This record gives sequence, structure tokens and C-alpha cells, in this order.
Amino acid sequence: MQTAEVGDPGYTLDLILDTYRNIYCLFKEAEEDVCEEICYYIEEYLELGRLEHYNEYGIDIEHPYEGLFLKTGCRYKYTINHTKKVYYSLNETKILFQGNTENDFSDPLPILMSYG
Repeated sequence: MQTAEVGDPGYTLDLILDTYRNIYCLFKEAEEDVCEEICYYIEEYLELGRLEHYNEYGIDIEHPYEGLFLKTGCRYKYTINHTKKVYYSLNETKILFQGNTENDFSDPLPILMSYG
């Protein structure tokens, strides 16, 4: 895995954020949550003159809301990757912590994509 190559094994999220864009901001249902995140990006940019962390939504600081919140229905029963021939359902797919306790707040898609 690439994270092991750079001496930081076990942090799949870092690898995913370097490769993929969070598309949650495309859905009308996510507008309130994403606008709050965008405000953090803008505050950070105004304070530092640059973004300190990864801009996961790909926000253009000059036009932060352009092209966002255009789709409806941010939740679907299945997410399918036709190329890799894998799918998951939020009702069926579980993410477990190392102690085998269930993580009930994370979406498994980034983890599945990292193994693609």
C-alpha cells in the first residue's frame, strides 16, 4: 500500500483524499453540512492565505458555491463500481474498529475505493 511506502501505514483516509474528490457537495440534501465545511475552508484561506489541509470538495475559493447542490437524492440503496464489479449497501456493509466494535457513522465507499 502506498501509505506504507511513505512510512505511515494504516491511514487509508490519507491515501483516499489524495486521490478522490468528495462528491457529497453535488447534492441539494447536503447543502447545509457542506456550506459549513466551505466556510471553514474560506476562513482558513483568509487567515493563512492558503489552505492548510486537503480541499476534499475541490472548492474554488473565488467562487465557492458554483456548480454545487445540483442533484437530488444523496442516498441510494446500493453503490456500484461497474469497473471493479463490486457493490455495497449501507444496510449490509459494516465497518469495524480494531476492537470489533461497529463504526456506525462512516460510509464504507472511501475504504472500498482505496482497495480498488
